[in-house]
Amino acid sequence: MALTGSAGAPILAALLGARDVVCEQVVAYIVPLLAVGPLFLLAAVVNAALTAQGDTRSLRDAVASATLVNAGLVPLLMYGAGSLPPLGVVGVAASHLVVQTAQLAWLGWRAGRTALARGLGLRDIVPCRSRASRVLRQVVPNTVTMMATGVGLAIVTAFAARHGPAAVAA
Repeated sequence: MALTGSAGAPILAALLGARDVVCEQVVAYIVPLLAVGPLFLLAAVVNAALTAQGDTRSLRDAVASATLVNAGLVPLLMYGAGSLPPLGVVGVAASHLVVQTAQLAWLGWRAGRTALARGLGLRDIVPCRSRASRVLRQVVPNTVTMMATGVGLAIVTAFAARHGPAAVAA
């Protein structure tokens, strides 16, 4: 998925109305994020394990901390400071990657200390065909709904792009 998304990013950006410099900036931002997409999914899985045990505070704390760190790190990486060169849009993506990796580490540490994680071994995380089938029957309809929402937003954005960048920004 990450490889396909990375390869298709310039095409999708162009279809959505991004031209020239804007298209380059979109691709420079999204490709690094797509490359580590599995980390975002893993963080969601770890959070689900915490939530299943009644721990909703860990994600709250992680998101609040990530927001604060990102608020300082984005301008630093985007505009540079001292000997750190300005990275532009790539710096924004780098900031998100750093923050998301730290968030995953925090959630993983918290999940590793729970009763659910005690005695957890490789055999427990290898997919079971019958269970996977039951899970997929629940997950696929929701996933299709979410994808349809994304496709709908893309279509609206493409139509808005016909009226210029200000219409897309609005």
